[in-house]
Amino acid sequence: MGFQTLPNATSHLPKRTASLKLFSELGLSAKVLAAVHAAGYNEPTPIQEQAIPHALERRDVLGIAQTGTGKTASFVLPMLTMLEQGRARARMPRTLIIEPTRELAAQVAESFTRYGLDQKLNVALLIGGVSFADQDRKIDRGADVLIATPGRLLDHFERGKLLMTAVEVLVIDEADRMLDMGFIPDIERICKLLPVSRQTLFFSATMPPEITRLTEQFLQNPVRVEVAKPASAALTVTQRLVATKKDDFEKRDTLRRVIRDQTELTNAIIFCNRKRDVATLFRSLERHGFSAGALHGDMDQRSRTAMLQGFRDTRSSCWSPPTWPRAASTSRPSATSSISTCRSMPRTMSIASAAPVGPDARALPSPWRPRPTRSISMPSRS
Repeated sequence: MGFQTLPNATSHLPKRTASLKLFSELGLSAKVLAAVHAAGYNEPTPIQEQAIPHALERRDVLGIAQTGTGKTASFVLPMLTMLEQGRARARMPRTLIIEPTRELAAQVAESFTRYGLDQKLNVALLIGGVSFADQDRKIDRGADVLIATPGRLLDHFERGKLLMTAVEVLVIDEADRMLDMGFIPDIERICKLLPVSRQTLFFSATMPPEITRLTEQFLQNPVRVEVAKPASAALTVTQRLVATKKDDFEKRDTLRRVIRDQTELTNAIIFCNRKRDVATLFRSLERHGFSAGALHGDMDQRSRTAMLQGFRDTRSSCWSPPTWPRAASTSRPSATSSISTCRSMPRTMSIASAAPVGPDARALPSPWRPRPTRSISMPSRS
């Protein structure tokens, strides 16, 4: 089966063979630098190189970069440096990070654990599917870093368990994904609850009009950091197409042949349009001898976490979520292994290859195992 390779949307850009700076030249603290070097990194990615110095200067930052470029570290590292001074008070977090999904929020929390090893910071994670009581205890101890999804954050606020008047830094990550999920009204409400004097770090892969309006409303004279034109694919992604027939069973057969033809494939993520499609494809893959797992929004948090862990430990080599943080998330390996991703496309399947990029060019959390992989897109309703 032959593939048609699609031109990369950023292929016109010059390839960056070496960073202009080292992490040691960006103004990060000695503790943070030690953690970064311990993780095996010396050179920042372009978004990190440009965003970190401005963040340390307490400027508002508007960062536009594709997924897989290390956006997470571009706010985690300066925040760790800034938080070395001061102490959080009960129910009054010092910094707030808003993520669109539970899994993304958990991955950011892991980044603070990885790079904040020598710092005694309290990190609280507020996501759905977890006991309110456990989260209340973390808030009551005082959170230096509060990482939350919009709905659960507002739940705590409305219950009177959270005060937002001491937030010094606000991070809005994956803003365009928030738009896709209908969270923009919640984001607007949250921003109005915070001090006007806060610093805001705003990251998005694309800049649709609704996101532009949000930045104009809540950012003050931001530094715009753009490492590639909006809506372009990361340089670490190779996109390919393969035609398939329209019937669902024929699409599934094509998908299985594509997977089997990838001799070096270790992990793959397959995106489906609907939850019932996930179940159908999951049963089909298992029936044909594939190690597979399923993930979708109706699963409880314990099952979702177990599924993530299974994928991280490569117990499941094919995974079928209906929604995951956008197609480019497929190329977000964080100091992690490369993984494959798939996205619904009518009558076609697209293959993309992901490679590790910089500290925390986030994908699914998994230990670093350098290995080549492919990513496969599942057609609609298959």
